[in-house]
Amino acid sequence: MQEWWSSLDWFSQILWGTSLIGSLIFSLLLILNLVAGDADVEMEDVDATIEGDTGIGFQFFSLKNLVGFFTIFGWTGLACYESGMGKLGS
Repeated sequence: MQEWWSSLDWFSQILWGTSLIGSLIFSLLLILNLVAGDADVEMEDVDATIEGDTGIGFQFFSLKNLVGFFTIFGWTGLACYESGMGKLGS
């Protein structure tokens, strides 16, 4: 395994690292969502500005969005680079 990793250039190492770490966190979040599901948790002492009907407003940056971005970025970049597109195209 270490020989394979050492034989990769720096760009491939970045893409593989991003892909594998993103996929690991994505899988962990998927399993936790499937196991925990829509848990009914009572929070009596929470002081939040969330309205009952509207919920939280649009969230552009969230953990799930970032994990999804880095996972897809890594695998798509790796596929493009391995097919011969070059670093800029990938």
